[in-house]
Amino acid sequence: MDLFSNKVNNISKAYDSNEIDIILEDDHYPISTLNQNSFYVQNTLIFHGESNEKSETIFDFQHSPKTVLNFVFQPDLYHKKVIFKNINFHGFINNGPYIYMLFFTSTTDINNFQIIFDHCTFTDIHGGVLYLKHNGIIQNLSNDLSSHVFFNHCRFIDVDKTILVYHIKDYYNNFKTSNSLLVHYQNSFFESVRNIGTIFSADILFEYCYFRNIYGISEVEAAFLFSSVTGNKITISNSRFEDSIVHWNQPYFIINNNILEYEFIKLKTHINLYIIF
Repeated sequence: MDLFSNKVNNISKAYDSNEIDIILEDDHYPISTLNQNSFYVQNTLIFHGESNEKSETIFDFQHSPKTVLNFVFQPDLYHKKVIFKNINFHGFINNGPYIYMLFFTSTTDINNFQIIFDHCTFTDIHGGVLYLKHNGIIQNLSNDLSSHVFFNHCRFIDVDKTILVYHIKDYYNNFKTSNSLLVHYQNSFFESVRNIGTIFSADILFEYCYFRNIYGISEVEAAFLFSSVTGNKITISNSRFEDSIVHWNQPYFIINNNILEYEFIKLKTHINLYIIF
C-alpha cells in the first residue's frame, strides 16, 4: 500500500482533474507495515471496492500499528472529498491511545472537505478507526455537502473506538465555533464496540442506527460518547440500543454543556444508562 499511495499522489499531481476514481479490482489488499502510507489530497479521491453483496474488498491492516493510512488535505482546496465504497477495514491494532487506523488532517481555517464511508465494514479494530485533526473555524459546505464526516450503511463489529475529532488550536477544544463541523452516522450497525467516540469542537448526529453491546474502554471516560466542548450538539433519532452493560465504572455519556436531542429511541434489556452533563 505504500507504493499504492505513491501512485495515487503522482496521479493527483500529474492530472488536472477534480476527481480521481480508484477501482480496487482485487479482493484483498495487505496494508504496508512500513509506516509510509500517506495520501496528499489534491483532488477528490474515490476508492471503489467490490460491490457484490456476498463479498467486500478487504483492506488488511495486518494487526500492526504501522499500517496507519494518513490523509492530508492540501491547502486552498475547494470542497474536496475522500470517499470509500464497499470496503472492509480489518485487523488493526494500536500501541497508544492516539494511534488511529485512519488519520485525516486539514490545516486551513475553512472546513470545506468531506470524508465519506458508504457501505463499509470495520472489523477487529483494536484501536481507533478515524482521527480527524482540523483547524477550521469556518464551515463552508455546498448544498451537496451536508456533513464533514459521513458514515452511510456502515457496520462496526469488535471495534475499540470509532472516531476522535480534535481541533489544532486548543482554544476551540473548549469553546466551539459558531458553525460546527458535523459528524453523521446514518443507517449504521454497532456491535461489541467499546466506545463510539470523543468529540472536540464538532456536532454529531446518529440516524436509524442500531447499537448492541457498547460496554466501554478504560482509556475513555465515557462508554458511548465523550464530548467536552461547550455548545456541541448531539442528536440521536430513530435508533435502537440493546444489551449494553458498561464493564467499567463509567457513565454512558459525558457531555459538558452540550445540547442533547433524542427522539424515537428504543431501549431493550440490560441497559445501564446514565449521563453526566
